[in-house]
Amino acid sequence: MAEQASPTGEPFDSRKHSLVHHHEYDVVTALGRLQSIHDALRWDVGKSRIVSVGVCRICGEPDRNSVEECSEVDCEAHRICKRPYR
Repeated sequence: MAEQASPTGEPFDSRKHSLVHHHEYDVVTALGRLQSIHDALRWDVGKSRIVSVGVCRICGEPDRNSVEECSEVDCEAHRICKRPYR
């Protein structure tokens, strides 16, 4: 596939035209969102489960540095830790 050219004839550089933003994180604790974040981060739920994480409200990227996890074997405190969600 040939590289696209701009109207001036120069090669199109997608980095110049991409969305640039500062991440603004919302804390996610809802079961469905946590399950999708486990999948997106390829999290090993056999070892621990994510109970909250910051997710950028603009691009949806999870912030790995804000992950709070539970590694208790028989945890009953968090819905994500209970079966069948594990």
